[in-house]
Amino acid sequence: MSIDVEQLEARLETATDPRERIRALHALCDGLMLKDAARSKRLAEESLVVARELDDQALVGMGQNYLAKALNALGQHDKALAVGLEGLTLVEAYGDERQLLTVWEGLAVIYWRLGQLSDSLQAFLRQLELSTQLKDDHHRAKVLNGLGVIATEMGDLKQGIEYAKQSLAMFRKLGDTYRVGQLLNNISYFYVQLGDEEKVLRYGLEGLKVAEAEDYTNLQIVLSNTVGEMRLKKGEFEAAEAHFERALALLPSAPNPNDEVYVLTLLGELALKREQGELAIEYLEKAVALGEEIGNRGYLYRACELMAEGCAMVGDFAGAYEYYRRFHQVKEEVYNHESDKRLRQLSVQHETEAAKQEAAHYADLYASEQLRRQLTEVLHEVGRVLTRTLELESILDQFLEQLGLVVAYDRGALLLWREERLEFVAVHGYGEANPLGERLMIDVDDEMDVFVRIYRSKRPLAIDDVAAYESWKHVGRLARPQSWLGIPLIHQGEVMGMLSLAREELEPFEEEAQKLAVMFADQAAIAIQNALLYEQIREFNAHLEEMVAQRTADVKTAYAELEKMYRTQMDFIGVTSHELRTPITVLAGYSQLLRRDPVLTGHDKQLNMLAGIVGAAERMSQIVESMLMITKIDSRELSINAEPLSLAGIFGELERELAAVLAERGLGLRVDESVAGLPEVKGDLKALLTVWRQLLTNAIKYTPDGGQITVTGRFDEAHERLGGEAGVEVVVRDTGIGIAAESLELIFEKFYQTGEVSHHSSGQTKFKGGGPGVGLAIARGIVEAHEGRLWAESEGYDEEKLLGSAFYLVLPA
Repeated sequence: MSIDVEQLEARLETATDPRERIRALHALCDGLMLKDAARSKRLAEESLVVARELDDQALVGMGQNYLAKALNALGQHDKALAVGLEGLTLVEAYGDERQLLTVWEGLAVIYWRLGQLSDSLQAFLRQLELSTQLKDDHHRAKVLNGLGVIATEMGDLKQGIEYAKQSLAMFRKLGDTYRVGQLLNNISYFYVQLGDEEKVLRYGLEGLKVAEAEDYTNLQIVLSNTVGEMRLKKGEFEAAEAHFERALALLPSAPNPNDEVYVLTLLGELALKREQGELAIEYLEKAVALGEEIGNRGYLYRACELMAEGCAMVGDFAGAYEYYRRFHQVKEEVYNHESDKRLRQLSVQHETEAAKQEAAHYADLYASEQLRRQLTEVLHEVGRVLTRTLELESILDQFLEQLGLVVAYDRGALLLWREERLEFVAVHGYGEANPLGERLMIDVDDEMDVFVRIYRSKRPLAIDDVAAYESWKHVGRLARPQSWLGIPLIHQGEVMGMLSLAREELEPFEEEAQKLAVMFADQAAIAIQNALLYEQIREFNAHLEEMVAQRTADVKTAYAELEKMYRTQMDFIGVTSHELRTPITVLAGYSQLLRRDPVLTGHDKQLNMLAGIVGAAERMSQIVESMLMITKIDSRELSINAEPLSLAGIFGELERELAAVLAERGLGLRVDESVAGLPEVKGDLKALLTVWRQLLTNAIKYTPDGGQITVTGRFDEAHERLGGEAGVEVVVRDTGIGIAAESLELIFEKFYQTGEVSHHSSGQTKFKGGGPGVGLAIARGIVEAHEGRLWAESEGYDEEKLLGSAFYLVLPA
């Protein structure tokens, strides 16, 4: 079922009725979405103009839906979500189920692009419900496809493939060849993640065949890249190159910057594998430039990494260093957990010959460096286990669990050598066949017994294929493994037991895995010895140990409960804030419609009541935004777009904004001339406006009518709050009721309220007016994101003497 764009164009040209024209615009907008998203956006905007002229709110909502889909295709996902939610509000109020189904379809994809998988899943499930009610098999098939994508994004690849195959079967039956091609590509990509090369090629080549037969250019490009990448991994360079060249040749017919970056990166990787450094650099320079232009960080960091390898290959070590630096920087932005310690070392050394040599080998070392970092983290956790408890069972269970993070195994066990028997003292992965506590008789004269060999050699023993090892001894009801590794537990030169690791598939333990296992066995031996000594000492300290254990358990439980309560609180805030957005949008939308209702024109009382509703909706919206800001600050997801800013300009804008409030309360606001003379700071204008607006609003709230607020500033070349760095300090002083000494820090905590909450006014700028208690917490979070400091000073709280307070804000100059 291909999309005939020419037929859709003809339909639009002949549409004279406004409603028919809107439908034709929507159809063409949808048909061009993948080929020309910019034109789709223009068509959606035109449909909105016509719908608004008709004053048909359902069609306005549908127009916003198509505009949101076009914005999403253009990469403007945040804006797309805002427009899409407005459309949802109108269609829910005025549209029918068929229109609602279309709107939820667009929102599901937008949520997915934003990484909001839970919201996307809910949108897909809503579609599934509506398409079932409408008996729309075509849409049900599309929903199953979407559920497959969400499942894989959530880590359940097998369920994702199952959904995708169900969708594929339905689209085959419906004869929609374009969707069939899409599904074959999706399934092929899912198998890429599972590492099943045979199925990647099987589904990818079938999809490519469909795309070629139906002349689906964009699908041919995507599938050529997928199949070519798998050919590249298999070392089939000529076949891979043919697919990449084909994708590159097709791009002018269906331009997509993301596809272009991808294929250029793959061509660069192919050239590197062929040791064609100059050619690789030619491709990868284009990929890096285009990746930066469109802001695709995922492709960009891979292109930078390969570019560094290319520079190293042609002897350009300085270039290699620079691209590895950029690669690391972008990867940090994508994953937000990479350490820059190594790069700082290279920054100091890169001018030396040693640094050039290191840069040349950096690509080969990167994977092992990542592994070492993971190992360091795991060993750190092991160290924490050692210091936290000496209980043998607890230690060894956690050792086996942590070992599984760096060495893959299906069954693991720690066995101690006691009285010519091996005793299972810790196991992991055995299921119902748990041998914990079992003791194995060992024939010390059997030189082929695996433990005897380990005991005598004091070295690891790896058996690649257990079935081929004639002396393997079956243990009880345990299934025989396919590959096995045994590591001696050695303390003071004596073997005290063995670490046993088994794999159920024929997959020998490589040398690196053996080295890692030895490191863990050494740690396990120390832990076991310490635990055994502890068992002897514990007889003399039974009562004390019981008390310590109880206290430790209480603290751990209390900490876990507090942590759970905190997570629940933040999850509730985040979910509630998101859930409130739609009803608030509906409230605002209805209010705007009522304002234009001719029935209300000239009825001042009703209009005043309506103004109150609008004001309440705006207040609710501000509270929701505050809650979302708090969750971003707490999760460290607050992004800062720094630019040079004039503080005098900011306060000038705020003076105008607050003029009416100040006049109503009879308050004076004076911005001292010292502020105008301050140097520029680098900061996010919107974020800093939020900070100073909060500080001024706070001063207004706690200053009685007729009081004075003063803003002063100074420049300090060595500000103590910034560790001796140059800083710009701004102080907001008021003649208000002041702050008690014990509250000077508490006021910056979330939800902290001064006074009796039940006595508070609901007005933001009324004297002692109430609020959600997050304003100062947000302000401090924003300031700290700018690497600045925010604190308060006051002589105390007194509503009669009015001791006043001062808020100090320092930003790096």
